[in-house]
Amino acid sequence: MSVAKISIVIPNFNYGMFLGSAIDSVLRQTFPDFEIFVIDNFSTDNSAEIVSSFDDERIQFVKFDNGGSIASSRNMGASLSSGEYLAFLDADDYWHPKKLITQLEAMGGMADVSYHDMRVVGGTIWSKVKAWSVGKNPLATLVAGGNPIVTSSAMVRKSAFVKAGGFPEDLELVAVEDFALWLRMAERNARFRHINKVLGFYRVHPSVSASVDTAGRVCTLLGSYFSKLELKSVEKSKGFIAYARGVQLADKGDKDGSQREFLFATKFAVKRFKWRAATRLALSLLGLNIQKGFGGRTICKFPKGSSRNQG
Repeated sequence: MSVAKISIVIPNFNYGMFLGSAIDSVLRQTFPDFEIFVIDNFSTDNSAEIVSSFDDERIQFVKFDNGGSIASSRNMGASLSSGEYLAFLDADDYWHPKKLITQLEAMGGMADVSYHDMRVVGGTIWSKVKAWSVGKNPLATLVAGGNPIVTSSAMVRKSAFVKAGGFPEDLELVAVEDFALWLRMAERNARFRHINKVLGFYRVHPSVSASVDTAGRVCTLLGSYFSKLELKSVEKSKGFIAYARGVQLADKGDKDGSQREFLFATKFAVKRFKWRAATRLALSLLGLNIQKGFGGRTICKFPKGSSRNQG
């Protein structure tokens, strides 16, 4: 059995229209020592034909019923892998040709997780998903400031991935399972490395579902870590959550409620979300439209005993 340096996992369900670009972007990598696992949730489109059109023995096409959890597909790919490192690529995203070699060099045998910025394609605005460093205390930074790691930008050391238990497959964590993994790894003292370069492309398209209450699930996830952190970090996290709540309320048309949350965020959130909250608050007070985000229905509930247990 051959052993690859990097194992690439591509979960897929009926994304045949994008899957070819994703695979092609891997095959164009300047670092060739990899294997690809396309974990297909029994697609009914032409996904199988797309994969078979690539004559490359490094590609494996695996049919797998993930039960509604993309985390399960990613874990399945990881379980089949032989690589020292794992890289994850969503079927509708694609990579820069130097992504793998750049990340390997940046990790230098020391980091357990590396990640980079992404360019947004397919939207109305040419924009960038700008990540940020989680510093020397990644758990506190992630809880206080949210998730800077797009899954398609992540490369992880397999041993650290296994130590953290992989992506959580709980259905209540669907859409935030990646963030849950980074928190688990940070809790286990994993070393993170941000690469300040655009090495991947994040595709926006009508097929992307927005039905899951991502913000509500992020709030619940972060709240579970409050007891493990100092008060200052908890306050910053509540500021970030207030920002997310504010966006939720704005999306629902609750102007007064959103303004209260944005005001709280301007006082307690980390700097990047202070500014975002201040901008949204100012636009709201001026009666201007605010771009949607963190869509969903559920308003965060803090753990019992919290000073902002607003239900």
